[in-house]
Amino acid sequence: MNKIFQIKWYSLIMGIVLILTLIIGGYCISIDNGITFIFYCSVFLSSIFLMHFASVSDNIFLFWFSIIIASTVMAFRAQTGYDDFVYKEIYFRAEEYGFFTYIFQGAEELGFLIINYVFYHILFGNYQIFQIIITLFTFFLWGHAILKYKKYGSFTLFLFFLWTHYYFIVMSAGLVRIFIALPLVFEAIYYFVENNVKLFISFIFIASLFHVSSIFILVLLLMQVNRVKFFNYWKLFVMILAIIIPIGFIIIAKVLVPILGTKYSGYDTIGNLAVSVRDFDVLPICVIGIYFLKKINDEDRKMMIIAIVLCFMSIMFSIYDSMVNLGRLSFYGNLGIMIVGSKCNSILEKNTLNIIISIFFIIYGIVYMMYTAFLNPSNVIFLFPYVSIW
Repeated sequence: MNKIFQIKWYSLIMGIVLILTLIIGGYCISIDNGITFIFYCSVFLSSIFLMHFASVSDNIFLFWFSIIIASTVMAFRAQTGYDDFVYKEIYFRAEEYGFFTYIFQGAEELGFLIINYVFYHILFGNYQIFQIIITLFTFFLWGHAILKYKKYGSFTLFLFFLWTHYYFIVMSAGLVRIFIALPLVFEAIYYFVENNVKLFISFIFIASLFHVSSIFILVLLLMQVNRVKFFNYWKLFVMILAIIIPIGFIIIAKVLVPILGTKYSGYDTIGNLAVSVRDFDVLPICVIGIYFLKKINDEDRKMMIIAIVLCFMSIMFSIYDSMVNLGRLSFYGNLGIMIVGSKCNSILEKNTLNIIISIFFIIYGIVYMMYTAFLNPSNVIFLFPYVSIW
């Protein structure tokens, strides 16, 4: 129990930097949204610090308590974002049709439709309770996946990047289906590094039942041709992906999209390639990950390489999104950020360089969150003010 209250000087510095960064970011928020921003930050910091104490004390209760705190803000929101009306329509459609008609006439993924249909009848059409259940279930999947990575990094950094790179984007955009798919893909990657290909494919398949885009991560199976050579020549693999991904995008747009039905009709247009600086927002993480590769053992090195490959994939997805509107695939690539950041924070002694890198990760995450969510005009209206279901 005493371990919970042991705060090392390094952790204290990181906590102070985290709070100061949020305060500085708060100055960019309008006065009208200030109270909601403080509320978000309070819940955010509570879950992060609890996760830190859970990590240093190896306390499973605190671990799950921090996950539950992270989930409550989304679970009790009055709406899930600009897609809220769509998800409500899907849910209440279960009242009109029988099971098989509902499943096979719906344009959404099979797993998501089944969950909606079953819970509609169990809950007698109460959408708010369904929202709470599906949110808690989603964060259970995230917690279960993060626990798998215990030997690969810091729980605190995993949760930090979950908050800053996914949480508020999902809150503002209402991407419910892909937020269920993401932790399943995250766990699939763990099994892939452990060379358990069957479980890798199984988890990707389950994820595809909630968001079909997750199938694209099966591209990692290309390295199964020769795993030994892959980890020695992974940079060549990245260059091959740079060629394969745009071809895959074109095939998806012209072949797969027409098969998937009207829901995805907006993804069948191929535009001109356009590159901007923001497409390379993940590049600093790639560079840091590559730097740390030479400082870790072979087992950890495999996980780090996969994480770096995912980060490069995120960059490619962002670049080629100008050709085909499949930018949401970047969410899967950004899983690599969680792994690189967490691993780099835990493998070295707390020297000056490591402190600087850890501070960079904190600033990077907060800036990303502010830019994509809190200061994004298209998302602000869904984040501010916070309105609960009651």
